[in-house]
Amino acid sequence: MNKTITVEVKRRPILTLNGPRPRVEPVPALQPATPKRPHPKKDMEAFATTFVGVDPINPMPLAIGSHTEILAQCAAQLGWSKKRTRAALGFYAGRPSYLWATLEATHRINLDGSEAQPISDADRAYAKARIAAFNGKGRDQ
Repeated sequence: MNKTITVEVKRRPILTLNGPRPRVEPVPALQPATPKRPHPKKDMEAFATTFVGVDPINPMPLAIGSHTEILAQCAAQLGWSKKRTRAALGFYAGRPSYLWATLEATHRINLDGSEAQPISDADRAYAKARIAAFNGKGRDQ
């Protein structure tokens, strides 16, 4: 007994590179969750226009405690956050030119440009140590 079995086979389509291509929808670009803050170096111009005593080209040591006034004025006048203001202030006061000014100046200055308290020997020693850390040795060594 031979039985004939009939099976229906569907033909699969032939894939070629010349045929119509399926339409692919573009994926929208991902947006960052929060916008990036500008580099603190870019904030130096705003510092110079807001505070008379802050000069990015020829920095002078700021009076002790002036950071509280800077934080308040930057929030009120420039709309900066505390984090952005601290970053810009740290960039300004941590530069070698500011540290050299601490070594060479006799007095600190207020934000209005007037003379404040004299620079202590401990502040000079700290500035000298920071300069040494920047380039491996101090200017006079």
